[in-house]
Amino acid sequence: MAERRAQSPPPAAARDSRSGFGLTEMLISTTLFALAMAGIAGTAAQVGAGINGAHERTRALTVAQAQLETLLTRPYEELGDGTAESAGVSMNWTVSEREGVKEIELVYRHETPQKALRQTLTAARLER
Repeated sequence: MAERRAQSPPPAAARDSRSGFGLTEMLISTTLFALAMAGIAGTAAQVGAGINGAHERTRALTVAQAQLETLLTRPYEELGDGTAESAGVSMNWTVSEREGVKEIELVYRHETPQKALRQTLTAARLER
């Protein structure tokens, strides 16, 4: 019968280099994970700021549209230039008349921490 030889375990240095993660691998993987999380956090902050900016622009537009609707409900003879401020939105409008039609141009401004918003709305009102 063939004798079976008992294999002796490998030396301690060889065994340590082949089993599990070493300190170097753990440091590298932790650093890569931290960099990935920092990138994700930065992207999330930018998305949040973009959503907030869109909300502010929508709110300013809603206020300006409400003012324009109010102007359109006034009697034709009472339509004229003016200014107003509501909910942090400053507005000024000019009214021009041509051939029985009054055109209202409303310019609204709204300041946000990121930038200043300035837009124009236009509507026409027929003489009745």
